[in-house]
Amino acid sequence: MRNGAKARGARGDPWSGLSALVSEALEGELTVLGLISGTSADGVDAALVRWERGTPAFLGGRTFPYPVDLREALLEAPELSLRDLAVLDRRVAEVFAEAAAECIRALGERPDLVASHGQTVLHPPGEASTWQIGDPDLLADRLGLPVVADFRRADRAAGGEGAPLVPLADLDLFRGLGLPLWILNLGGIANLTYADAGGSCLASDLGPANALLDLACRMRDPEGPGYDRDGRLAGRGEAVPGFVDAFLAHPFFARGIPKSAGREEFGAAFLAGCEDAAGGLSLPDLCASICRACAAAVARGLRLFPPPEGETTIWVAGGGLRHPRLMAELRRGVPAFLFRSLEEGGFDPDLREAACFAAMGRRALLGWPGSLPGTTGAPVPLRLGRWSFPPRIVTREAAGKVRPSSPESR
Repeated sequence: MRNGAKARGARGDPWSGLSALVSEALEGELTVLGLISGTSADGVDAALVRWERGTPAFLGGRTFPYPVDLREALLEAPELSLRDLAVLDRRVAEVFAEAAAECIRALGERPDLVASHGQTVLHPPGEASTWQIGDPDLLADRLGLPVVADFRRADRAAGGEGAPLVPLADLDLFRGLGLPLWILNLGGIANLTYADAGGSCLASDLGPANALLDLACRMRDPEGPGYDRDGRLAGRGEAVPGFVDAFLAHPFFARGIPKSAGREEFGAAFLAGCEDAAGGLSLPDLCASICRACAAAVARGLRLFPPPEGETTIWVAGGGLRHPRLMAELRRGVPAFLFRSLEEGGFDPDLREAACFAAMGRRALLGWPGSLPGTTGAPVPLRLGRWSFPPRIVTREAAGKVRPSSPESR
């Protein structure tokens, strides 16, 4: 287990520790732990990535489900009081810290730094605000490592959409799959990364995906699992055209790219409006209709990207990859592309975003851009992320052990 970052960061000015890491990142090794919980708010994904002279290697990772009551609170976050949100911020950070520590223990590899996306609780359309909770200062204290977090806020402050955030990280990690590179993430929200050999990098959210399926299941079957397990509901349902038409009538789908989406505009009110337009739907028909509508939204979004040349592969990641009806609707509705699991390219599709945030952490360390005009609508390439350092001051003798020093020993 490597322990370099801990010793460097503990001895005095933490910024000098980062300077040492920059040199090591460019000329030797750098190991970063990426953490994220997505729009579906179902748990923390953790992934460890090591770069050796700029070449990435995925060391492993895993997913840590949220406790049921925590997930329920997160899905209701916009309605909570400020005090309750503050409590939730700390509780999410505790779960992130436990997930990170367990991942480090299981893999036997201590990272040089941690990059945490946190948990989005607010990302309203057309506004400059965005909020990801999961206190990075608590993470830095618990893990004894520098933490870079709060990636979206700088992009939104500069006029960008704040999402999708990981296209440059996709390029860092998956360039070896060939260019042009197409990656479709079917998480709570569907989004697309495109990069070509000419240096073009484009991205956009395309519309809701798993988040809407989960919402339909929670609303119609409160005692059920809260999602369409193995796609069984949608698999025995029939898609209703009226629902799909109402879905695609939302103004989001008429906008150009890049654009971002969230639960604020694709939540319960949106779902109810689509259901009303279609008439009474059984839960299986509702799930089948959502799958067809999501696939139609992806098809519409793809028309705003460069046209494919010949048989073109789109690499798919995210939980929607394991939904048979959703994938069938994509293949039926978008025949110009070959949809393949990122697993076929040698990478765990469930951990792609966590690994991408590890790459975002490396970019933040090196001062490289995290977003571009073509990926978030930012006016210029932007550096993203802000740093938190372990707050406990330690003596030189104890630096390698990371034990807090007493006031008398300082």
